[in-house]
Amino acid sequence: MTATPANQRKILHDYKYPKEEGQAMAQYYKEARDIIYSFHKNKHPKQWLRSKAEDLRKLASGISGGSSRRLGNNAMAIEQYAANFPDREMEVLQNLDVSVINQSLRIKITPDLHISEGGKEKLVKLEFSKIEPTSELTKIMCQAMYEAAAQSGRKLTPACVLYIDVPRGLEHRGARQGSRMKGEIEAACKNIVSMWPSI
Repeated sequence: MTATPANQRKILHDYKYPKEEGQAMAQYYKEARDIIYSFHKNKHPKQWLRSKAEDLRKLASGISGGSSRRLGNNAMAIEQYAANFPDREMEVLQNLDVSVINQSLRIKITPDLHISEGGKEKLVKLEFSKIEPTSELTKIMCQAMYEAAAQSGRKLTPACVLYIDVPRGLEHRGARQGSRMKGEIEAACKNIVSMWPSI
């Protein structure tokens, strides 16, 4: 939705004809996500996060190239989470996949964490990018998660959809975006459907 027309076609092409390196990028922060999940699931003390980051750094030092950098970045992501969000009391609920159907397009949404916090069910997406996400991107992500949850029958308020920017220690909550944002998502989905056969 935020890309130029040329970049939109490239993004769709990469989804339609995925390459091995593209699939690897999708799993780039797998270790960080798994460790953060385990931290909350098993209610480890916060020092456990730093010890896991150190384990990854030791592992990274024994190898070279891209794998070493990837593990180092995962270690840094865990340290950032430990610095910014270690005291949140989350009860981890069952893994959840929800989807939103729009313009005959099915968009699969996989929250990184499905939790109960303060007695409220919440969906959490973790962002580890070194580049700060734009306000527009965070609104789109939160709206898509909220719409998918609503279509699957989950009775969440928009504020229970969280997009957590780990490096900067920021939490973005969903908000009632109204018809404009919904219209923009519908238009983007319609565009994808129309372009897909020619990609």
